[in-house]
Amino acid sequence: MSGACAMAADERLADYDFGPDHPFQAGRLEAGLSLLRAAGVLAESDLLPFQPATDADLELIHDRDYLQALARFSAPGAADTANWSAEQWNYKAAPDRWSVAETETAAAAGFGLTGDNRPFPGMDAAARLVAGATMAALDAVAGGDLAHVFAPVAGLHHAQRRRAVGFCLVNDVAIAIARCTRAWPVRVLYVDLDAHHGDGVQTAFYDDPRVCTVSLHETGRYLFPGSGEVGELGRLPGVGRSVNVPLEPQTTDDGFLAAFDAVVEPLAAAFRPDLLVTQNGCDGHADDPLSDLALSTRCFRELARRLHRLAHRHCQGRWVATGGGGYDLDRVVPRAWALLWSELSGRRLPARVPAAWRAARAHPGRSSAWLEPRPRRSGRGDAAERDREARNQRTVRAVRRLVLPLPVRVAYPSGPRGAGAGKL
Repeated sequence: MSGACAMAADERLADYDFGPDHPFQAGRLEAGLSLLRAAGVLAESDLLPFQPATDADLELIHDRDYLQALARFSAPGAADTANWSAEQWNYKAAPDRWSVAETETAAAAGFGLTGDNRPFPGMDAAARLVAGATMAALDAVAGGDLAHVFAPVAGLHHAQRRRAVGFCLVNDVAIAIARCTRAWPVRVLYVDLDAHHGDGVQTAFYDDPRVCTVSLHETGRYLFPGSGEVGELGRLPGVGRSVNVPLEPQTTDDGFLAAFDAVVEPLAAAFRPDLLVTQNGCDGHADDPLSDLALSTRCFRELARRLHRLAHRHCQGRWVATGGGGYDLDRVVPRAWALLWSELSGRRLPARVPAAWRAARAHPGRSSAWLEPRPRRSGRGDAAERDREARNQRTVRAVRRLVLPLPVRVAYPSGPRGAGAGKL
């Protein structure tokens, strides 16, 4: 390793692969790392070694019977029966006539191992590697060996205690945070920027006052997983440590950054964390197929800059970032990862996305720019835009009233006079 920053990733993580027709594809790893290497900002010495998570690690968050099912359906051939569809077996058959395949299908579905989370051979080992990478990242930063670590194939924030959810087989972030808080007397601020609510991490620490989870996401009224409302505040003794900022569909850079500035920085000042952990999903991009937010790569760069400042201002520089979601593997994910890694590592990207990398991609994208052009301002906007902004502002005001003490609200006002809301 070199310097104070590292990346927890290697080719083994490509085994976390639901198949070529699934949104979460193994190709994200090659797409992202190949661009970093082509841009000259990633060396082999930057890679942080890691090992698979053990049973003891996974059981910090997940039930043993779920982990046993994960292992069982990882065996060659087991995934075939677990993936049977309703048309392939007769739901009306009496239970005593069910075949082994039918029973296995029902068992897999009971643990969420179906549909979006369909089993694949070796999935248990692949999930353990993802968790191991995130654990190594937090261990290195909490232990003082490194200041920043990026775990790109990580941030599987939906997985629940006994169920796979939303492409997430194990909750690597929750596992790593739980392990970290048991090994060190640290307070962890978890900031989730994925378009989808970070429900699994929130649930894992809903009553833990040592971990504050804050999620900025598209409102669950329209988007999976349907949770993350303002009133989800935690449970004693962790009330107020669960913070949600649900934003309207088509929220743009300015609205997202304004919400971040109004909530996250003052929340950090009030909570006084020792370690920052972030889920930097880029599926809120306007080109991403799985959300309705309208963010650009400019927003991702600005969020990375804000998080970096926050880590040094409140966490002695300790910051672990995970890649999270993002499903446009040609135009969005590699650029978003590159912008984040550049901020973490302090290495300047070249002026343009390297031509050789673009030429090698099957769909090289529309531009060699790292950032999309600045959007044209449309005056005061149309009625729909004004309504969206008003709704987001009401949400932010409600969150601030509920989770920020009055002195902090005074010290960190929201709006144009606040922390540079919406500046690009």
